[in-house]
Amino acid sequence: MSGLYAEFDELQRIWDTVPEPDELTTRVLWHRLAPNFDAEIGKDANREPRHLRRWGLLVAALLIVALATGSALALTGHLKGLFGGSEVRDLSAAEQFNLSEMAGAKARVTLIASRNGQAFYVIKRKKGGPCYAVGAVERHLTPAQLQLRSRSRFGAVGCPLAGGSFGFPSKVQPILDFSVFFATRDRIARLARLEGFAADPVAKVGVIGVDNKIAYTVDARENTYLGGHSAVVAHGIVALDKEEKPLFVQCTVRKGCGKYRNPVRATTPSPAPPARLRQAPPPAHPVSQGGAANGASVTVHGIDVELDLSGLSPKTKHLLEGKRRQIGVTCFKFVRFAGKLFQKGKGVQRQLAPTVRIRYTAFVGDPGAPFVAPFDGCTVTGEYGHTWNDSHGTHDAVEIPLTARGRRFFTERAVARDLAWLARARVFKHVRYANPMPAAADVAAQFGGRVVALPEATSTPPIGRIGLWTGPGARLVLVERTPTGRRLFLDYRHGQIYKTNFAGLTQIL
Repeated sequence: MSGLYAEFDELQRIWDTVPEPDELTTRVLWHRLAPNFDAEIGKDANREPRHLRRWGLLVAALLIVALATGSALALTGHLKGLFGGSEVRDLSAAEQFNLSEMAGAKARVTLIASRNGQAFYVIKRKKGGPCYAVGAVERHLTPAQLQLRSRSRFGAVGCPLAGGSFGFPSKVQPILDFSVFFATRDRIARLARLEGFAADPVAKVGVIGVDNKIAYTVDARENTYLGGHSAVVAHGIVALDKEEKPLFVQCTVRKGCGKYRNPVRATTPSPAPPARLRQAPPPAHPVSQGGAANGASVTVHGIDVELDLSGLSPKTKHLLEGKRRQIGVTCFKFVRFAGKLFQKGKGVQRQLAPTVRIRYTAFVGDPGAPFVAPFDGCTVTGEYGHTWNDSHGTHDAVEIPLTARGRRFFTERAVARDLAWLARARVFKHVRYANPMPAAADVAAQFGGRVVALPEATSTPPIGRIGLWTGPGARLVLVERTPTGRRLFLDYRHGQIYKTNFAGLTQIL
């Protein structure tokens, strides 16, 4: 092995010298982004304009997996810093469940760096190489914000490729990028925040601008990099050593990035992946289910789902068609973890057609349990948005319950959305952030018969009405009763969510 380059097997030997009770192996090759799942794959109420939406996932992160350019890259024992830091010991049950789905059982989270409001984590798995995560640093949280933190502590999670002489950190991939992009109205990508993980030889990470010159750079510190800068049109990213020589280039435009070039990939055929990477076989004794609602029907057989949409009403069909005839199909189930019930689901994009077929495949070695029937329900959504009290209502275009629990979930989620969408509606902003709070009766009068004033914070309105109470301390309480009899509420103090009892039903801001 050359003195200039440390092959990944050598890196494995270095990792093995780090005191760690759990074995750190890097033989499982799999790559997946796994943010916290929310069964709502439709657009949120009062969604941001299209030009401000992040690409990809709900919290979009771009994982760069590419080859490096020609400068020497010596990986040394200093990379142990990626596996040092302080262990995170205050994970909620929801966070532990999410990590078990992404990284397998008994995953350990270590905070390796924190600055400028962002935290960098290494997730050590019992089996497989490490995963990496970034997220916002949160302090002085209210009880509700603490309850909801599992949705935001890990803003993006990545488990990079590993094995052979490829993977992060290695000579061919010295950085793992989690930078945040957004799209302009003319579909041009702008880089909003540059952030990620860096191998020891990386001194700086730069952004390649529209003129194919480096627009700005940020220093790599503690094997991480983070840059706050005004949004720029980015053609690519380049990792630089201490002499500012390129170690790694990722150009994302077809015309190229001038002197910053992606490496030429080898023409020799790639070796066959290990057997453990093959798709997991279908279940030996698959569960079969079926259901119908909203003019649609679904048939489930193990990991196979078939939707019959030929009976949709013209109104529903028009809603789903949109401009691109692109629909989202999600099936979900409730699973028990650490004595609590959590929702697990998978959504896919398909073209609208009379019959839509889906197979929920998995790979051998994937730490998450296979996603297989029985399911509690399936939904179909389109590329349409929601605002509070709009004509689309608070149900998805198609909701097909497959169990009594799924039916109850759809019923209660619709009511939860009614409350949450009002609370974050633009027409309600002047009320939510008012100090002192106006009288409840005056507020209710602004929203017609949908909102009624409550005499006490503990009161409950009739079904189909949102109850509102205001009080001292800039306190605002919104309440609604579900047809199942459950009382849902949002309690705000000075515009911030303080308490709620339906965190698992819908997104709350």
